[in-house]
Amino acid sequence: MSTETQSDGRPSRVTEDSGRGKLNWRLILSLILLVMIIIFSLMNAQEVAVNLLVATLTTPMFVIIFGSAIIGGIITFLATMWQRDHRRRVQ
Repeated sequence: MSTETQSDGRPSRVTEDSGRGKLNWRLILSLILLVMIIIFSLMNAQEVAVNLLVATLTTPMFVIIFGSAIIGGIITFLATMWQRDHRRRVQ
């Protein structure tokens, strides 16, 4: 919120600067990436065997793709939060 003043110092009007109506480019890029992951995943519906440390799991490939994307998103989110916290502590 910002206030514009007249020549005598009185506020003339208050404008709200909320940023609504502006599309965040990160949000747009994230949505495009999400759509691409969904399309790619659904095109790969065949069963695959996944070798874990102690067992083998057979599951559709789209489950593996979605799981990998979610884990990658969580790691990216946590790294970003750590970096922001680290910057605040340094300053």
